[in-house]
Amino acid sequence: MIYPAYYKIVIPNQATFSQDFQFKDSLGSPIDLTNYNIRAAMWTEDKRVKLADFVLLWTDRLVGKFNLSLSEQKTAAMTRNGMWDLLVVNPDGTEDYWMRGPAIMAKGFTK
Repeated sequence: MIYPAYYKIVIPNQATFSQDFQFKDSLGSPIDLTNYNIRAAMWTEDKRVKLADFVLLWTDRLVGKFNLSLSEQKTAAMTRNGMWDLLVVNPDGTEDYWMRGPAIMAKGFTK
């Protein structure tokens, strides 16, 4: 079992959210994520209501790089903070949560 890293994200309300990630091992070497799959979602803290599924785009699997995003339309509909997590599906089919933390909605003023 992997204990997930705690990572806070800030999501701009009524704007596109896009954040790059790279996974590295304990020595700082990139992790090859070929044949791995990743899913990420945001829920209310009590996990009763799913607030969003993140879109994942691989930017370089060989060095563990990917991007998570939400469209402007999706963030416009989101009105509350929540918790997010990232689930990694290993090549053997087992699943581990590698990241989790608060997802804070940052109110925008310019429109």
